Amino acid sequence: MLFNTIAIVSLAATASAYSLCNAAVNPYANRTLSIPIVGARATGANNAPLTVSGTISVVDGCTFSINNLAFSGVPAIVIFGGVPPDTNGVRLAAEKFTAPAPGAPINRNVTFISTAGNWVSYTDFVQFRLFDEDNQLLVATADIPNPITPSTARTAAASVSVPASVPTARPSVQPSAVASLAPSAATSAPAAAKTTAATTNGSPMRVHASLTASLSLVLVMAAVML
Repeated sequence: MLFNTIAIVSLAATASAYSLCNAAVNPYANRTLSIPIVGARATGANNAPLTVSGTISVVDGCTFSINNLAFSGVPAIVIFGGVPPDTNGVRLAAEKFTAPAPGAPINRNVTFISTAGNWVSYTDFVQFRLFDEDNQLLVATADIPNPITPSTARTAAASVSVPASVPTARPSVQPSAVASLAPSAATSAPAAAKTTAATTNGSPMRVHASLTASLSLVLVMAAVML
């Protein structure tokens, strides 16, 4: 039962060192941002020429907008966030955007993932990353100018985050909590086992000593009587 509990807590620790967004808490509320999307490579899938253009804007604490997004050379993109120079990333939204038809760019608001274990907010990244999940290619980036400093939660998550090529679950229990729990359980269990073993092995020894003492007394008395 103890090991099952530790396993469950350990799993939770891989599920949330990122922060849940709040629409009313927007760290960029006092700024009008139109962040250019910049291509990260010249070719896409099968060495096809890659083109990408558009901008990203901050709408509120849980929403951003993609504006006039057009791209070709890859079949579709998903959007991650990251903190350069770290190549790890966190998926920002569940949507997958297919390449638009020529002359029909994508314009829409996008909401951060907010389900338990997968949530994220602006405090966790400073760079938007457009990623071709099918071919494992970074397509483009959009750097937030003069960004806020990523939260301590983002720093704590560094040990469990994954490359932008793989969506990740982020922790609701800090890794430190597991670190403090597991050793404690591991230490107390052997200690209890040791105490039990000592008691179990000791009792027979005390019984044998008692019997030996009684037998000696009987022999002494018998000798005196004789």
